[in-house]
Formats: sequence, C-alpha cells, structure tokens
Amino acid sequence: MEPEEKVVEVRCGRRIFVCTSSVVCKDKGSRIYEMYAAAITDNPARRLITIRLDPPKVEYVGPIIRAIETESFDKLVNENDDIEDIISVARYLNVKSVLEYLEERKKENQEQAEEVADHNDIMLEDEEAIFIKLMQKINARKSDSGNLSTISTLLEINDSEINGRQHATGEGSGPLSMEAKLDLLDNKIKTLENQIEHAQNDENGQLSLRQRETLKVELQRLRYERDQAILVERHSDKELAYNLLVVGVTGTGKSSSLNTLLNKQACKVSGAQAQGTRGCNMQEGVISDKHFVSFIDTQGLGADTSVTDTELLSQIMMSTESVTRMKIINNILISFDTNTRATPATMANQLTLMELFGEIRQSCFLILTKWNTSAVQCEWNTPLRKWTRKWRRAQTVEEITEEPPSYQVMYEAYCEYILAAMNNDEDAGAFSKMGTFLAFFQARVLWMYNLDAVEIEDYEGGDLEPHIIYLYSFYRDKALQCLKQGSTQLAVEDLTFLKEDGDTLAKVAGRLIDSRDKKIEQLEKIGTDSNKRVAMGSVFTDSNKRV
Repeated sequence: MEPEEKVVEVRCGRRIFVCTSSVVCKDKGSRIYEMYAAAITDNPARRLITIRLDPPKVEYVGPIIRAIETESFDKLVNENDDIEDIISVARYLNVKSVLEYLEERKKENQEQAEEVADHNDIMLEDEEAIFIKLMQKINARKSDSGNLSTISTLLEINDSEINGRQHATGEGSGPLSMEAKLDLLDNKIKTLENQIEHAQNDENGQLSLRQRETLKVELQRLRYERDQAILVERHSDKELAYNLLVVGVTGTGKSSSLNTLLNKQACKVSGAQAQGTRGCNMQEGVISDKHFVSFIDTQGLGADTSVTDTELLSQIMMSTESVTRMKIINNILISFDTNTRATPATMANQLTLMELFGEIRQSCFLILTKWNTSAVQCEWNTPLRKWTRKWRRAQTVEEITEEPPSYQVMYEAYCEYILAAMNNDEDAGAFSKMGTFLAFFQARVLWMYNLDAVEIEDYEGGDLEPHIIYLYSFYRDKALQCLKQGSTQLAVEDLTFLKEDGDTLAKVAGRLIDSRDKKIEQLEKIGTDSNKRVAMGSVFTDSNKRV
C-alpha cells in the first residue's frame, strides 16, 4: 500500500514554499527530508507538515524544490542569475542531486570563460599600439577642437583595427556566424574599454570630457548590441515585439510592473532587504508563444542617497543615448504609485522625468501602480472594490462573467479623488504639480495589476484566488494591448541629449534640474491662486475623457 501523500510547507521567514511528500522523499539525504521524517515520526497522522528553514538566499528555495520535482535542473540555472547563490542554497539544503549538477555546470562555465579569455588575449595583444595610433590621429586633427570628428576617427580606427584582425584570423569571409559576431563584439568592447581607461589616465588631456563621454556612450551601445544579439538568438522562434526603457522613482512598482508584463519574476523588486534595480541593464522576457520583448530597467530616482540627481540623470541619459543609436527603443514607461501621497519630493522626482523626456512625450506611457491595494480600494477605487466584493467568492475563473472596471472608469474615480483631496490651500502646490504630470501623458496610461510577494507565491503554487487570477490576467492583457497600439519607433535625433558640441551629460542634467526647479516654482504660485487652481482642475476632468 502506497503511503499517504502529505502536503509539506517549507517556511523561510515570511516566505512559504509548498510541495508534496513524494517530492521531499526524492532526496532522502536532504535537510528538508530529515526534518520531514522527524515530523511524521512524532505524528504520522498529520497531513500538513511544516518545516522551518533559514537559508542564505531565500528566493532560490522554491526554484530548487521545483527542480527536484520536475528533475529539470537546466531550467533552474537558465532562469536564475547567480549560480554561486544557487549552490550556496543547495549546499545548505544538502540536496545532493542538485548540488552535483550545479558543480558540474559551474566547472563547464569556468572552462568556457578560460577559453574566451585566451582567445581575447590573442586578439588584444596589440592594444597599446592601437591606442598610440589613435592619439596620433587625434593630435593630427587638433584643428577640430570641440568637434566630434575626432571621436568619429577614433571609432573608425577601432572598428577597422578589430575588423582587420578578425579577417586576419580567417573569420572575415562571408556572413559571420552568431558565435563569430559575438566574439567580434566582445573584442570591440574590450578594445574600447581599454581606450577609455587610457584616455582617463592620460595626463596630457588629449580628449575632452565630452569626447570621453561620447566614447562611453559608444561602449554602452556595443554592450547593448551584444545583449540584443544574444536575446534574438535565444528567442529565434519568436518575433521581437518591442523594446522598452523603464524609469521611475524607487518603490513605485517599476520592476513589479515589468514582472507583470512578462508574467515572470524577471526583475528584482525594491524592498526592506533589497535596493532594487542598480544601474541600467538590458533584459528580456516572453509575452506570448510568438513574441518576446527586450527592456532596460533603470535604477530608480531616490534609490541611493549617495547618488545625486545629476549623477543619476547622467546614467539614465547615457543608457538612453546608447540604445537609441541602435534604433531599438519603442516606448518609455514611467511608473507612479497611486497609494503614496503626492509630496513635494515625490512630485519633484516625477517632474524631473517629465523634463528628461519632454521632447518625446508621445512615446511615454504612465504606469499607475498599487491601485489594487485594500487601502486604495477603500479610499477611492470604489469601482474595483465593488467588483471584488461581487466576485471574490468565485470558486473558479470560469464562474466570473463580468469584466472588471475599465481604464476610463478607474481614471475618473482617481481624478475625482485628487480633486476632492488635494484641491485646497494646504495641498495646492502638489495639486498643480499632479495636474501637470498627468496632463503630460494625455491618454497614454497603463493600469498595472501587480501581485504582492504572498500572491506571487500562491500564483506559482496554483493557490491564488480565482478572482485575483482573473484581475491579473485581464489587466495584463489590457496593458499589452495598449502598448501594442501605442508602440512607436524613436528616431535617434529625437532622443539625443548631447546636442551641442560643448554639452556633457552633467551639464545637460544640470540644465534639466534647473528647468524642473523653475517649473516647480511656477506651479507653486499657480497653486496659491484659487482661480488658477480652478483652471487646473479642468485638467483632471478633461484627461479622464481621453482615457
């Protein structure tokens, strides 16, 4: 007689991972099995066994359990970033089958890395000679001071030198294979990195700050081009739907919204134990059987108090400059938390982003988040609260026969709330800023129904309530539909920040912040004038008619 199947809850702090006893018993040397066996020895009749653990990286416990269940260890590595972290958790859990596989993969990765390093050493052995030639060319063009022709020369030499060596190895005839293309890009990247390092250490100051920044933009472009080539190869059976640049204030649900669009936990979410997105990195995700998207999730404004607005804007501008030179951005998504009170600091950050992308506003979408929380439903989102109360007891998704509130209905409720709560002397400044901010996007709004940490675990475990599954799927599909309808192709010249010869990223960022501060001062004055506040109120009533 087969032993009775039991449900096993693995609790790691506030996280809960659920599996069955048959999965636990697959590796009888593991820590989970030992604790499970001890629990059923004490009480064999129990059908729910709870195990408490304190692993080094909680987020990898669930994927490891699923890997044991499905015996699909490749997926465990391919869908998670850091093999060292996975190994540390597998070692803590003492899951030998997983640990042996991971150690073997780590060894293979190291061997491949050594082969690539050896290849690059051969390709780059003349790096110093290349830089000397570059400096000679630049000196020969001193009459072009301030002009970017020196940079064009530098980049042309960079390409010709690397391409020449590629041909010399016998790899230059005919179309390049993907492997050869990636090797070529890797070598271009390495060459440019070394050239930038030489330029920064050059005491004679052969290159201006503007020229060095242009080199860095080109370096970032090459990195993105390499990332893009890998993504296209990885999803060769699918079409690239669009490329997104995602920006926002830290904690507004920027990364969570990307996770919702992709229907997977692809981005780190900021919280009490995490700093959220750091830097600007290209990633990708599948949105349907036929399409995938690539995206750059930027570090949020206010994420790091040690980084000034000028420095952070410079980082975002550098990424934006780089990707637009590849002509790959379709839309820019700017996140906004509807659950947080609009303070002067939060609105200043939002107005900063308005200034940054003001010339291409038609390509910007506003992502509204956290409007599905209980607090917001009680405060102003009455349409969603009524729908939820009606369908929250549904036992299956199929029982639900009524669509949730439309974008327009919720936008009307939100605007009515702002008019009632903020159109007063105390909140006058924030009210005028909010009106200006919402008017910037006109009807380009995405309402993102993001799941919280507990709901994500329930969703992955098949335990999420049917009405929440319905809401999540409905608003996700709606967001993808709106993105498709509003997709644009940004021309390079439309998103170039370094327009003048004397511009640097820091100078442009400084001008943007000055412009923002002047706008804030004007909006504060508008807020103190009751007649102008009445006019500002029409922004909200007009906007909700267009959504």
